[in-house]
Amino acid sequence: MGRVGLVTVVVALVVTASVSACGGGSVEPEPSTCPSGTGSTGGAAAYRGVLVDALVALESPGVAAELACRLEVNDVRQAALVAPMDPADTFATESAYRTATAGQEGTFLPFFELPEGSGPDDVDRILREVGLFFRGMWVDDLSSVPGALVDAAAARALLVAGPAPDSLAVLDRLLGDHPGASVLVSAERPLAGLPDLLREHDGLVVVMQAPGLGSGDEWLPVVQAAPERVLWGSGVTSVEAASASSYDRVIADVRALLGGLPRPMREAVAAANARRLFGLPHPEDPDV
Repeated sequence: MGRVGLVTVVVALVVTASVSACGGGSVEPEPSTCPSGTGSTGGAAAYRGVLVDALVALESPGVAAELACRLEVNDVRQAALVAPMDPADTFATESAYRTATAGQEGTFLPFFELPEGSGPDDVDRILREVGLFFRGMWVDDLSSVPGALVDAAAARALLVAGPAPDSLAVLDRLLGDHPGASVLVSAERPLAGLPDLLREHDGLVVVMQAPGLGSGDEWLPVVQAAPERVLWGSGVTSVEAASASSYDRVIADVRALLGGLPRPMREAVAAANARRLFGLPHPEDPDV
């Protein structure tokens, strides 16, 4: 599939790693069979708290158990899992992802992207079919999404997500014309103009996407502009994330970046913002 920003048709779901597929999801779970270890700490000055990964691309459902192990070992409690879907057969898509995450006590947050040329009627059709499953929409090009489609998504409280457009002026117009929309923008670098957009538009959320995150100092102006609306996402594929050497390296970079942020902002960007935005339960809640 490649990087998340290149995905053409996607659906996202959130899996909770606190009760991993490696250990089962029964009333009395078996001991975890994940490899022992502490994952990657990111260095002496790195952030060492829990994490929520807002962006992982699911390429193969068969690696879901291995992915859950890497999350557990790295203290990544939840992850938004972005994966291909078939918009022509939404029921089969929903069934496939429920099967892929069977045994993992998690909270699903599915996103879908409509094919080019689709409009509000397609949004309504999919939501009529599996409206309780899909809660958001990923678009590969925010500069070309029809305004009526954004309005339809906003009317249903759907999140609209996608990679940052080449011109942030396009994003400015989109948010200005559709103030009821919530738009998540993934960016590998702190693009000039993002702080001003965050201050101007309450519906904008920025996902700092790894690799290429940079340092905490570089991202600080973006975080300071709206510390409650900045998340982080690994941006790796599930196959990469299931690999210790690959995912641990990304998490080391993330923890190093978070360690460079002011202390009050670290936990918000690391996990709290994603939990609030996605409606995720806290791992310590009794019903988790």
